[in-house]
Amino acid sequence: MKRRLADLGEAPAPKRMPPVARSKSDGDSPDDTSMMTSQTLRHQNRQLAAQMHAYRRTIASLETRLKAHERRQHGFEGTLSVVNRAWSGFDRDLQHLLAEVDAALGKDELDALPEVLAPPKEEGEEEE
Repeated sequence: MKRRLADLGEAPAPKRMPPVARSKSDGDSPDDTSMMTSQTLRHQNRQLAAQMHAYRRTIASLETRLKAHERRQHGFEGTLSVVNRAWSGFDRDLQHLLAEVDAALGKDELDALPEVLAPPKEEGEEEE
């Protein structure tokens, strides 16, 4: 499968300059025509050099942004790894605690567990 230049994220090829229309008139000599052609080529060369310079600046800017995003991504991955380890430890500890509670209490006692774990009522509070 062939890749197109646009698929690679590269800048498209510069547009070609239209050929210079030459007309033969009585005053044109071969030197005038070649001088006009060389001037046109120099002008096109300057335009292409300017385009190439602009493309290089754009590429350098995008590479800088990409490196900054890669650094941020690396930092996020480190943070996510720490949070994931802490969460896994918390989950493991909670599962272990629930297993101990299940083993220590019988079925009847598990049904009464919410009443046991309810916070104590303060003085002056009425029961619902």
